[in-house]
Amino acid sequence: MKKLYFATVAILIFLSTYSHALFAPSSGKNVTTVSGNFKQANAAIKVLAVLPMDNETSKEEAGEWLRNALIEGFESYSFYLILSQETIDAKLKEANITDIYSCSPQKLGEILGAEGLVYGRITLFKESVNIVSASVRTGARIQVVYAPTGGVIYDSQQFDNTKSLTPGGIIFASIEAIRNLRNNLLKKYPLKKKVETYKRVR
Repeated sequence: MKKLYFATVAILIFLSTYSHALFAPSSGKNVTTVSGNFKQANAAIKVLAVLPMDNETSKEEAGEWLRNALIEGFESYSFYLILSQETIDAKLKEANITDIYSCSPQKLGEILGAEGLVYGRITLFKESVNIVSASVRTGARIQVVYAPTGGVIYDSQQFDNTKSLTPGGIIFASIEAIRNLRNNLLKKYPLKKKVETYKRVR
């Protein structure tokens, strides 16, 4: 009984701290790190899944916008099969997973049929509008995890300040801001093609 008790406690601690451990530590600077075994792990990734984004801002759509932008960015690389948002969400719903941090990367990889998992959170989205211009400050962090081992192979935290000289052009500034933030996050990702311009927010 004691062994069962301690095992249960250990599992609960893991589940409650996993989401924090995945992204800790954090800073207010632009930082990107690539693991030493990136090439080996990346070569083994055939299918990549961009998971639902955490949103720490008051802009409800921001997490969804960034997720769509990342999917389109990764789709520009021919040697990955990128799962669609609809496919990912359907599989998560079928498995009754409402919190992606409630199970391990290994389990998520099995459920989604993906060797690569992209976790992320948008931490800043502030809009400012005046008569002659509009600006949007954004910030986010993503981590690419090799599902079979649960190891983080790419970690990027970026911030951006996008300005539009169009009076009241907050929509255009928001579109540009998400594109710039996505491009910054993937700037050092060692892939073959340049990230294509993100045209719209859906």
